[in-house]
Amino acid sequence: MSIRNLLAEAHAYAATYLETVADRHVGGTCDRRELMARLGGRLPEGPSDPHTALANLVRDAEPGIVATVGPRYFGFVTGGALPVTVAADWLASAWDQNGAMYVMSPALAVMEDIVSSWILETLGLPASASVGFVTGAHMANFTCLAAARHEVLRRTGWTVEEQGLQRAPHVRIVAGDHAHVSVVGALRMLGFGATEIIRVAVDDQGRMQIDDFDRALAEVDGPSIVCVQAGNVGSGGSDPVGAVVRSAHQQGRGCTWTAPSACGRTQSPSCGSK
Repeated sequence: MSIRNLLAEAHAYAATYLETVADRHVGGTCDRRELMARLGGRLPEGPSDPHTALANLVRDAEPGIVATVGPRYFGFVTGGALPVTVAADWLASAWDQNGAMYVMSPALAVMEDIVSSWILETLGLPASASVGFVTGAHMANFTCLAAARHEVLRRTGWTVEEQGLQRAPHVRIVAGDHAHVSVVGALRMLGFGATEIIRVAVDDQGRMQIDDFDRALAEVDGPSIVCVQAGNVGSGGSDPVGAVVRSAHQQGRGCTWTAPSACGRTQSPSCGSK
């Protein structure tokens, strides 16, 4: 097997797709049953020819490929890959680096540090702030809410890592009525539960109404976490973040920001009683 020939074939398939994606049907052109028949079958008992496997993959997956990078795709809030990012992704796959620690990939560790500083500069955050890279909005919100849970309980003298959650102080969650579904999913996985969310009324753009937020937060007794949405998925509208933080401070609560990576859609300040 020639490595160069195989990679050249993959390059040709990818280039052809990108060159024609603007004219292709945007959605899938067959149902799940047909895709299962095309792509499935019995597990092979032995190895397959790499060139044949690649050709069959392209042929059989084609009816189920959605043209997310095309100019006529408006299905979801999905980022599109550029040719340069595809090329960089190929290199990343070929290098196959493990980013767990510096010694395993010095280049990758330095790249992450550089991108982290760029993110902080873009968002106007302190250079001392920490940055974590996650897989998307859901994991970003999970990470932020986990950090917020740790902080608000730490302020009450409770350590989640050592004492768990079974007898921990009750933490209430305050969020807009249009908070992204990933916030609800993260709260469930973190042991809060969906019914613990105190919903705040929003306007026609999905933005929290500050008067309703003030009333909701005033009714909360004890540690709390406020989820602020920076960019509604449907409208693009953002909650009044500055007003929310000022209100939290005026009501005697301190706010510690935990911001997701650029992939995330929600920023979650954790507000706990002083």
